[in-house]
Amino acid sequence: MRLAIPPIILALALALLLVAPFAFLVGRRGGHHRSLPGWVGFWVFLAGLLVALARADRRLSFPLLGILMFMGLKQYFFVTPLRPQDRWAILVAYLSIPLTLWPAFRGNPVEFLATVTVLLLLFPFLVAMATQQGGFLDSAGRVLVGVLVFVVSAAHLGLMAQLPSGLLELFGLLAFISDLPQRYAGRLRSTGIPARTIGGVAAGAATGCVVGAALARFALLRPVQGAVLGLVVALAVAMGARIADAVAEDLDMSPSAPIVGRRAFLDRTIPALFAAPFFFLALFFFGNGP
Repeated sequence: MRLAIPPIILALALALLLVAPFAFLVGRRGGHHRSLPGWVGFWVFLAGLLVALARADRRLSFPLLGILMFMGLKQYFFVTPLRPQDRWAILVAYLSIPLTLWPAFRGNPVEFLATVTVLLLLFPFLVAMATQQGGFLDSAGRVLVGVLVFVVSAAHLGLMAQLPSGLLELFGLLAFISDLPQRYAGRLRSTGIPARTIGGVAAGAATGCVVGAALARFALLRPVQGAVLGLVVALAVAMGARIADAVAEDLDMSPSAPIVGRRAFLDRTIPALFAAPFFFLALFFFGNGP
């Protein structure tokens, strides 16, 4: 019995197969291209997760998503150490994972939004209650970034699993295809806007628009809707990449750290997850939400 494979999945697999040998050919020994195998591995892993969420039984895929969210949040708190008195905020952060996944499992965006709003308002209070002398803004900011990325944004993947077939896979493909030019041409920086940064973000946006318009029909969208989604995802990926860099710079991580280790974790996960809520909101604006 032959299984019908969605064209978007085939396109994603083809893109991964094409970019890997190209990057190895242009890479230099000891250069920044050494990070590509791990980076491509992350996108292969994310593609598999999106397929599982979109195609598998939710009773199996959602617990898997919850475990991965817990592991990601735990790794984030390990990378960005907090104060011992913030343990209650960290505990609530872990408990917020099932709280956000439950309305996502039910496909109820109103209940999901209400839960997320209460959580995001609660965490600064928890950190403030534990603050004695200084450190409030640093701790509150780090906790909120972790919850925003590894709980709220990641839970949007589960919420989008309730959408019509093809949309979740389209998100993964747009995030991958728009991040690639920015990664190798230039990313958004906090100080100064050099030509390389403008070129990288513009190339990512253009690539996202073209691919989104070309593959929109596979997700039952109009080409103009696909182009807008590509643009939204590309800009969101650029914002997420800047957040990852800012966290790494705040922790004084070396520029070579994206190859392996802690900064590589931030560099690969935050841009992809940060784009999920923007993609969902754009779909909701188009009337394609659950």
